[in-house]
Amino acid sequence: MIRRLDPVPRQKEQGGLTISMATTDFGSALVDPEGKLLYMFVPDQQENGMPTCYADCEKMWPPFEAAESGVFLPGEGVDEALFGTVARKDGTQQVTYNELPLYVFSGDEAAGDVNGQGLGDVWWVMDAGGEPIRKTAGY
Repeated sequence: MIRRLDPVPRQKEQGGLTISMATTDFGSALVDPEGKLLYMFVPDQQENGMPTCYADCEKMWPPFEAAESGVFLPGEGVDEALFGTVARKDGTQQVTYNELPLYVFSGDEAAGDVNGQGLGDVWWVMDAGGEPIRKTAGY
């Protein structure tokens, strides 16, 4: 079950996760606190926002999990009304945006890397409105 998060004060002392937008070759896209891109997985979309990336998939595409505090700190250009979480099979809470679970790609080693974009035609970065950006290097 996907749940929405209530807006919270934007104070880093609360131990929250800051999720913001960064400029990429594909347009503005969601990034984690370290500036690494956050991706959505098409099969999750087909399962009404329930996570489907487990086992070997999860090793390559770790879920972006909620901070223990459950606090989110929306950065510039991010719609905090689109944030939520969904329970994974192990009980951890995975962050969602526009009701889609978010993942990081193990092949993105530094901020600005876009190595996961379009892989298998099922992994896409997301725009501020929570829509997949379906562009690749040859766009």
